[in-house]
Amino acid sequence: MYSSQKSRKKALLWDKNIILFPRKINGKFYFLHRIKPDIQIVSIYDLSELTHTFWDNFFLRFSDYILISPKYEHEVSYVGGGCPPIETQLGWLVIYHGVHDTIDGYVYCACVSLLDLDNPEKEIARLPYPLFEPEYEWELHGIVNNVCFPTGAIVNNDTLYIYYGAADEHIACASVNLSELLRELKP
Repeated sequence: MYSSQKSRKKALLWDKNIILFPRKINGKFYFLHRIKPDIQIVSIYDLSELTHTFWDNFFLRFSDYILISPKYEHEVSYVGGGCPPIETQLGWLVIYHGVHDTIDGYVYCACVSLLDLDNPEKEIARLPYPLFEPEYEWELHGIVNNVCFPTGAIVNNDTLYIYYGAADEHIACASVNLSELLRELKP
């Protein structure tokens, strides 16, 4: 065993919610992932770069990769992945989940951030309130109560349809006018 390997400390991390951007940006693949309580961003030119050395260096400079941290009350406990980023004229629209702990347990809601189109490592806007949160019976009560967990989205004309898990028991769809949402986010 090499001395550098002897000095390494093993740590278990819960790395979840990996989401690829739908195209390369400036020749790089970008993806989001979540190590609580934040969402991190990673960029690589080629998948072969994802080696043990890459991840060792990533964790040595971990704070440099944090993209979205809990900021508002509805996401104060932690944030995590959601839908693949959507390219818009104002930037990359990211629909993610935010969680806050209440007396009745965790509440999961849909949140929205806007990232720079050419540099998605830069957040340019964020809604200060949830896009939607549990309010219907089938979102409030189920296998896991109080959950609206966004997982997919499509744009048809000017309507954004967001598919989400509801109380970990149902699949639902919410819609919003995309132009109005972007106006709300416009920096």
